[in-house]
Amino acid sequence: MAFETDALNQTQQETAPGIPSGAAPILSGLTQASPDLHDAFSKLFVQDLTNKASTSAIAQKAKVAAAQKAQAAQPVQDRPPAPDQPAPGSFGDKLNGAFGALSDASHATDVKGGGWLSGVTSTLAARQERLRQAQNDAMLHAKNQAETVAHNRNIWRQDEELRAKGLQENSNYFEVRKKNYDVTENVSNDEAMQLIKNPDWVANHYMKITGQTPMLQADGEVKKDKNGIPIMMPTYSYSSKTSKDGKDTPEKVTADESSSADKLLGEKLPVGTLLTQDQHYAYTNKMNAARNTLDKLENTNGKKFDPDHLKSLVSGLNDTSVQAAVSEVPGSSAAGILQHMDNADKHLAEFTQAAAQAKATNNQQALDAANTQIRKYTDERTKLSNFLNVAVSKGDIADYQKKSDDAMSMVSDLQKKVDAAHGEEAAGIAASVKSMLAEGNNYTDQQKKMLGRIQLQAEASAKASLEYKNQEEKNKAEALNALNDDDVDTLVDAALKYNLNPNKLYSMRKNTNALFKARMIQEANSRGQEWSEAKYEQRYEMQKDLAKDTPTSMGGQVDSLGRFSYHIGSANRSIEGLRNIGSPILNTAINKVKAGTVGFEEAQAFKVEAEAAKDEFLGFIKNGRVPPTEQEERLAASVNMDHTPAELQSTFRAMAGLVAGRAKSMNGRYNTIMEGGNIPGLMSEDTKSILQQFGVDVNAITQTKGTSSFSKPINPSQSAVPPKTAKPGVAAGKSADGTPVWQTMDGSIQDAQGNKYNPQTGKRQ
Repeated sequence: MAFETDALNQTQQETAPGIPSGAAPILSGLTQASPDLHDAFSKLFVQDLTNKASTSAIAQKAKVAAAQKAQAAQPVQDRPPAPDQPAPGSFGDKLNGAFGALSDASHATDVKGGGWLSGVTSTLAARQERLRQAQNDAMLHAKNQAETVAHNRNIWRQDEELRAKGLQENSNYFEVRKKNYDVTENVSNDEAMQLIKNPDWVANHYMKITGQTPMLQADGEVKKDKNGIPIMMPTYSYSSKTSKDGKDTPEKVTADESSSADKLLGEKLPVGTLLTQDQHYAYTNKMNAARNTLDKLENTNGKKFDPDHLKSLVSGLNDTSVQAAVSEVPGSSAAGILQHMDNADKHLAEFTQAAAQAKATNNQQALDAANTQIRKYTDERTKLSNFLNVAVSKGDIADYQKKSDDAMSMVSDLQKKVDAAHGEEAAGIAASVKSMLAEGNNYTDQQKKMLGRIQLQAEASAKASLEYKNQEEKNKAEALNALNDDDVDTLVDAALKYNLNPNKLYSMRKNTNALFKARMIQEANSRGQEWSEAKYEQRYEMQKDLAKDTPTSMGGQVDSLGRFSYHIGSANRSIEGLRNIGSPILNTAINKVKAGTVGFEEAQAFKVEAEAAKDEFLGFIKNGRVPPTEQEERLAASVNMDHTPAELQSTFRAMAGLVAGRAKSMNGRYNTIMEGGNIPGLMSEDTKSILQQFGVDVNAITQTKGTSSFSKPINPSQSAVPPKTAKPGVAAGKSADGTPVWQTMDGSIQDAQGNKYNPQTGKRQ
């Protein structure tokens, strides 16, 4: 009976609809002793309801929510990574399977004896082995094709000498294959791109770049670069995987290949070893890629490696990340590696911030993801740094440092020029920078970004100058027509907009002049103002000065205020970014951040912004109506690259306060002459936001009545200017009365005016 009940339970589980998998069967309770059948069924009913409730979708969601809530209550923590396994079905998983199977690909199951069953078993095993080997070959072929793409890219990045050598190696491979395989040569880039769109074709062919041909223009003429050198396009060769006789003939390892494998791969590959077509192609790819990397290193180092040194480089020579980095910049191994290291630094900064955010929000999943990326890019950077130290000459690194410094100096000079340019000069700068970016020079991403910004600024400045000139000519023509037609309405409208030249007031006909004056007096009275030719002329000149964009004009001053704000804002964002990620260069003198150290690219960019802020500060001050004070000039001089970003942030704060004071004075002058109002467009919303970041009360700049925050005692930390004799790199302290003081070169303590203070009591001596 027990057996029958169990069988019934099983049937109930398998066939009864609505019973969740894994739930206890309802009838199982009947096999237990029960004093009362009614009680038994009652208990079973309650048990069934409980089972259903615990396994329902709602209950499951509730459990998940409860688990998540419990997890959220736990503080997140840095923890070791899970084993790095590719996702099932991913390309990485397939490659792992392929290489794992290659070692036992020749061992098939062979059942001895056992009659017909053993024969079936052997047949199935053989078939499975053939299928597995075919799959492995397909995977290896796919890997070969991917490595070929990378190899082609690396070759094409090189200068002419190394590129030609790499192309010849590829060409030699197909020359050997001509004996047994169909080979097609001189395939154009367009044709090659069409061929690789066909997966079936890709699966049955090998193709590499083997030559180059000049690019042609629409008129059939050869396209050339700025130096008159023809621009080249790659040509390809390809061969089929299947030999001419249809047999899958293995390739024998030659003496040269055996020697290269030992030298470049660190592998023993005996002469005469039989390899499948894909295996041979894989070895050829690996050796050529390592050889190209070695050639580039020896070429840029200026000498060959000795055998012992070369053995220590084998791992790096075969690393795809190192190969890509070395090939990145023609003519310099150091440049490519250092750029890839800087790229890793940027990613590390990004994911360090992400990790901090994950901790702040108690998000363990996000923290794990960020830490995984941090480990990845840390390993990448360490690998590149180690290879740089053992494989690249100091001279190549120094050359990169100099070229990078020179490039940033060029960018800095262009920034200074465009900040002061207008009209045709600005248009010329824009065209020049556009050409520089289009010529494919080896600028870093940071340099390209800054050059692009300079181009946009120059174009905007040129456009503004052109629009001003066009509007000026239009105003003149309209005023002249109105005078000739005695059109009082048009003349009054032009005068109210200050588009009517004051000289025209005296060239009107008598009746027209009388009507014009009456209307202007009426308009002035409605505004609570007085009108006279003298006042109109003064306001006209003010508006004309405001419309200009030359450095000494009021309009130029307004533009300069915006540019200054932009530059200190950019520099400040850089500083805060360094602070957020705990960058070591935050408290390192900018000039000491060299190529190969963390934050080099950021330090180079910071130089440009800091110098531009300094120049714009001086330009704004010097082009105003009041000459710069000694304090202002000393403040500008303190912006140098012997200071740290953290120190310069305090200097920018002081600059912002002084510039704001000048802007308030300029606006006050405008308000006086115009009898009310503020300079239109004096500060954009971005300018206001940036100045506020440095503690400036932007509303006080345009406050024209009563007292503003500018008349209150100044916070010493916002206007601290060190004396000329202050010791470099030492932050300001405070005296007993709160005055900012510095340690000077002679060891004494002085304030900005040179007054000395007792180092023990902090009181003025």
